[in-house]
Amino acid sequence: MDASSFAGSPQVLISETRNHSPAKWAMATANLLVDFAHLAGPRKDAAMRLRDSVAQALEPYHTMNQVSARLASRYCADPHDHLIDRAVDAVLDVTDQSHWADHFQRSEIIQIMRQIIARHFQSSRALEFTKE
Repeated sequence: MDASSFAGSPQVLISETRNHSPAKWAMATANLLVDFAHLAGPRKDAAMRLRDSVAQALEPYHTMNQVSARLASRYCADPHDHLIDRAVDAVLDVTDQSHWADHFQRSEIIQIMRQIIARHFQSSRALEFTKE
């Protein structure tokens, strides 16, 4: 996996009548962070398990993001940087145990992960504000 692997198909969560659960947001984020489309066999299976572990690690941070959105004023729609940093650290804790640890430790990959997580947090918060 390289930095271009993050440019795969986008994950879209459609919300017409209700917000998405933190678990759904976490899986959508994990699908962007762990791209296994080009893998096969045991490596693909390992990447899918890693994706599931990343989603599990991200779920508490998506929960905190949604809760803080409900508690924040309507004019504060940006997630706090510390929450994004903690979510990135949680992903790194999981990926450090994987075959792809070196990939995920690269500074440009960490920056891309941070951007993806921040974008998903912002989208989730925006939905919280529009669904009241």
